[in-house]
Amino acid sequence: MTGFMNGRTTYGTVRFVHPFLVFGKGTAMQVNGEQVKLEQPVSVADYLETHGFRAERVAIELNGEIIPREKRAETMLDDQCVMEIVQFVQGG
Repeated sequence: MTGFMNGRTTYGTVRFVHPFLVFGKGTAMQVNGEQVKLEQPVSVADYLETHGFRAERVAIELNGEIIPREKRAETMLDDQCVMEIVQFVQGG
């Protein structure tokens, strides 16, 4: 399976994703300013689900670009990623 991240990132126009990523055990990316270890490549959608985020209530910025909801399942995270997760809350 080959896939590409669409759009422009701070690292270039197109990036190869799994299976071309080489992950060492315990590699880390940055999420909301904190280092987060990844044991294997994971999609944005899978990351949100496994970390308890409600996908319909968050916006994702990955490497300076907003990731649309319909692209989250195909957008892969690696140890070079910087991701911001913004949660929407109701209030009055």
